[in-house]
Amino acid sequence: MYRVLMKSIPYLKVQSLFVRTNTQDLEKQLSRAYPALKFEITPADLIYVGRDQLLQIDTTWLNAHCHKQSIILLEDIHRSNETSAIWKSLCEKAWVTVSIDFYFGGIIFLRSEQVKQHFRIRI
Repeated sequence: MYRVLMKSIPYLKVQSLFVRTNTQDLEKQLSRAYPALKFEITPADLIYVGRDQLLQIDTTWLNAHCHKQSIILLEDIHRSNETSAIWKSLCEKAWVTVSIDFYFGGIIFLRSEQVKQHFRIRI
């Protein structure tokens, strides 16, 4: 998931990132790799939710940290029945337009101008 995150930042032209994980090193590594990246800005362009925080997020928290063009990157979405249920419920929300499930993680796009689509990718 780390590689997906690292490649997504320049590709998606992310300017602000909100990291929700207990891993302290991730934010340090990202700030070294992308010095212009702003952290803990609300709303953020990209929200990264680590596997250790997936069960603690809810739609109220996400809505408070997102804007209309935000991207949400979730780690380990199929780790358990609970995490799979969270992923499925997020994908069904009206404000989610595109979701990409690549088994070990998922990406949610909130682009309101796009038609709702869901993808599963086998890697």
